[in-house]
Amino acid sequence: MYRPLIAFVVLAATYLGLVIGRLPVFRVDRIGVAIIAATAMVVSGAIAWDAAVASVDAHTLVLLFGMMMLAAYLRLSGFFGLVVERSIALARTPISLLAVIIVASGVLSALFVNDVVCLVLAPLVLQVTKRLRLPPVPYLLALATAANVGSVATVTGNPQNMLVASFSGIGYRQFLLREGPIAVIGLACVFAVVWLTYRRELRTTMAPHAIESVTVHYPLMTKTLVVVAVMLVAF
Repeated sequence: MYRPLIAFVVLAATYLGLVIGRLPVFRVDRIGVAIIAATAMVVSGAIAWDAAVASVDAHTLVLLFGMMMLAAYLRLSGFFGLVVERSIALARTPISLLAVIIVASGVLSALFVNDVVCLVLAPLVLQVTKRLRLPPVPYLLALATAANVGSVATVTGNPQNMLVASFSGIGYRQFLLREGPIAVIGLACVFAVVWLTYRRELRTTMAPHAIESVTVHYPLMTKTLVVVAVMLVAF
């Protein structure tokens, strides 16, 4: 009788905690909020233990863990820093730099988990904009939105796609053929919206810059990229 009410209260409190980012007074972040909420659901009887265990999709968790491991090795090898420096070399104006960041963020998010791409590239984008004396906000917004949009293209782009593919049985190639064009259109929209919103700030000229050397562990990067290639072929 009280289970629906308990479930509603727990869900409402959980979403409130997720919006705030932490539980007031307690030193608990969003992950802690989610764990406490899941525990409260089971302990209160709002959901049975067997049903809770059955609702966890092991395939999605393993795939997500594997993608995060690959992204972590690429970060340690200096791959993402190398991508950013090569992107700067291609960009001649603030607007072209915006386009390059959107494309790089979108493509990397399609191959890896979008959250990881945002966490890894955000500090690099801040360094680049400071070095080139450009406003950081347009580029950070472009990075975040392009990562979300680009992740739509593949099964491995975000956890939601992984769940959809796991339960529906949709293959990697079929998913890409259907969602890839949507992601491309979305990235174009991201560029248009950011450019229109910040066109005055982006009219400035870029400060003279030289390509900085990036510390790259080539053996580690090569091995990880080989694993990524094998993974894509297997998909």
